[in-house]
Amino acid sequence: MTDSGTPSAVAREEEIKVLLVDDDEAWVQSTAQLLAQQRERLAVTTAVDLPDASATFAEVDPDCVVCDYELGGATGLELLSEVRDRTPDRPFILITGQGNETVASEAISQEVTDYIPKRSLRGRHDLLARRIESTVDSYRTERALARERRNKEAMLDILTETSSQEGLVRKFCEHLVRERDYECAWIGTTGHSNRVVPRAVAGEESYLDAAVEPDAAPGEHTEPAFVALAADELHVETDLPDPPAEHWQAAAVDHGFGSAAAVPLAHDGTVFGVLAVYRSTAEIDPVERGLLEEYGETIGYALRSANWKESLLSVAPVAVELALTDDRIPLLAVGRELPSDARIDVLVSVLREGSMLYHVQVDNATAEQLSDAAAAVDAVEHSTVTGTGPLRCELAVSLPTPETVVAEHGGQIAETVVDDGRMEMTVKQNEDSIQALVDGLDREYPTTVWAVRSAETVRSETTSTDLLDPLTEKQRRALELAYFNGYFERPRENDTTEVAAKLGVSRQTFTQHLRAGERKLFAGLLDPDG
Repeated sequence: MTDSGTPSAVAREEEIKVLLVDDDEAWVQSTAQLLAQQRERLAVTTAVDLPDASATFAEVDPDCVVCDYELGGATGLELLSEVRDRTPDRPFILITGQGNETVASEAISQEVTDYIPKRSLRGRHDLLARRIESTVDSYRTERALARERRNKEAMLDILTETSSQEGLVRKFCEHLVRERDYECAWIGTTGHSNRVVPRAVAGEESYLDAAVEPDAAPGEHTEPAFVALAADELHVETDLPDPPAEHWQAAAVDHGFGSAAAVPLAHDGTVFGVLAVYRSTAEIDPVERGLLEEYGETIGYALRSANWKESLLSVAPVAVELALTDDRIPLLAVGRELPSDARIDVLVSVLREGSMLYHVQVDNATAEQLSDAAAAVDAVEHSTVTGTGPLRCELAVSLPTPETVVAEHGGQIAETVVDDGRMEMTVKQNEDSIQALVDGLDREYPTTVWAVRSAETVRSETTSTDLLDPLTEKQRRALELAYFNGYFERPRENDTTEVAAKLGVSRQTFTQHLRAGERKLFAGLLDPDG
């Protein structure tokens, strides 16, 4: 980065909002005009007493307060106390016509930023403007540097505290949205087919579904993530056109984005994927661009050191068999309310915001027994019996559930059964993250029992595995929920809007996942060599 990209250089170019306070209305107005003439970047708002200053501060949120000590029946120190309660380090310059050591000492004890006797302003026409500029620029630079330090500390925390690759990329995306003020962030990886596969997204998740074609490759798409991968360098789009010229731009504008940036995730000459971020403002400044390049290098290093590429693209993960007996597990609690020989098979489980939606099949129980069992468990938010031969039911339960722990550690659930007082799960998991998964489950649900089988055993037991492998998790869930909700029946038991609502996505997103999943499924059936 050049000097123009440093925090201090960027800070010097920004507007400075100033709140100027003095009970001498003639002085405050003339000083405000003089400051505006001396520095174009100073935007001055005035107030003439303490109540006016307090209200204006809340409304304007100035970068700096310049206040006279004498404010009629109050003092500038009272305003300083209010400002410090709201923002402990906001620049505050106290001016006094009759300065003395007592006033100066009290101001310093309340952590005033600067203290200027009015007499020192005489004959030095731009002294106040220069002090405001230097104070605010220093404040902004310190904040920018502190933010960079926090940013790097957060990156280190993610790298040292996250044991799974899926958890790593998810936490990076969440951090970028939460701490860097992006509206959306996602990470995609590339495999041997050179197709981009989204692995984690935070913020406006629906943008990704609307803007990115499933399984597109670099060079086939003008979306910033694909351009960055094709060029193997940071790519930034600012001031997005309206009306938009490209499909992805239309999706970005619909989601309120004004700019976008993407950077390859690479280390030691190997590109693992791409990080893309989106912001409502129309510009991404040089400091932010440099930080994004650091993210690209950091995440690339993390993926390299964890053998991300090999584990992520493995076609034969290890199967982990889990047995849980904790009564706090909602589905297990329902099972224990049923007759002793009843069995619950989970057909579909969908993680939604704040809840888990199950579509289950129940053997050796009646519809009335199932409804009563669901009503007896506090964690069950609602239940609907959807079929009686075989008996099927939808259950929405509050979080957490074992599935949330599995998802956090990058596992894929192959089978879930509640039988004989136990919840038994078969999870496909990368071998190097098995222990982290088991530890996570044991922390949440002590006395978890587990065993490991080979991936080949799982494949031989499920003939549909090869057909389902090309589907993304979202495409598979869309197909499963549509099927078990009678979407393909005539007449339909649930329409597009109803199934989309159960998935927690829009009609458009559900339809896109469904069509992409159908296309892949039929390709596997009709053109397996294609």
